Amino acid sequence: YKESNPNGIPAYPVELKPGADYLLAFHVVDYVKPLPTGSLKTEQNGLRDLLRITGPDYNSYYIRGSWEGEIYWAIWITVCAVLSVLFWLLYFQNREERNLRLIAIGTTMQTLLMYCNEAQLNKIGMSFNQHLAYAAGLTLFAAFNGIYTVLILLNIFKRKLAAWAKMLLILYFLGMITNFFLRSAISTPLSTLLQLLISLLCLYYIITSWKSLKGAQWTIVAGLLLSVLCVLIYLIIITIHQDISIGAVYLIISGYSLAFPLSLLIYVSMRFKEIINDVRQNAAQVVQLSAEKEQQALNQQTVLQEE
Repeated sequence: YKESNPNGIPAYPVELKPGADYLLAFHVVDYVKPLPTGSLKTEQNGLRDLLRITGPDYNSYYIRGSWEGEIYWAIWITVCAVLSVLFWLLYFQNREERNLRLIAIGTTMQTLLMYCNEAQLNKIGMSFNQHLAYAAGLTLFAAFNGIYTVLILLNIFKRKLAAWAKMLLILYFLGMITNFFLRSAISTPLSTLLQLLISLLCLYYIITSWKSLKGAQWTIVAGLLLSVLCVLIYLIIITIHQDISIGAVYLIISGYSLAFPLSLLIYVSMRFKEIINDVRQNAAQVVQLSAEKEQQALNQQTVLQEE
């Protein structure tokens, strides 16, 4: 017995004549999957992971879409990985900045999330157990990524996490973990609902902190709002146009995937500029106070000499 994985395998060409009747017989063998135990492997996604009946343009379409997708995934993962290393280096140079540690952990979670997502989508030659391991990693890192996004937002806005928000994050984490053991018919809408919950929580803190935001904090707001906007554009386009090109989909996903990490980079650079300006202002004030004290000392010495 050998697991059948149709991903990456070119379709077998068969010449079918119009008007003729054909009988196709399939012998399907399946095993119980390790997680969740007691169910068959094909119960999650059906027979599509074992068998595909395709049209004449399947091979060229699959190859073109696979190459294009690999390029975009490589860009997303590389950008997030480089930003993660950069933020960790900045944090080790300045450990007093808690925001840098949270940002470094958050971008690391997003990098691992993207890697696991790309790996479990690109299942060429992959066994079911390998696919299951990447899917588990995807669920875990997605849960941590959502939580750290909220924590980064709160620390940058200098807000405290309310008790009800803590409960929502705990429910979100438990829901994401539970979602891994559910079938795709249930897990997909539940995952969408949980991600919507995190988005609404972020929007709540943005709206309630709107009047107190200043300087570099606005870059975080712009990054989050751009990510939400890209999701809305994607949902509207696939609802109106079912035949949207793969390139357009990947461009919209690029905005969603990179808007927030790049906004963190802009925030850190602007924050360092603000810190440098504060140091310069403090240094100028110290120099001014020293000059004033020196002038007062000279004036007192002059008065003593005159007396």
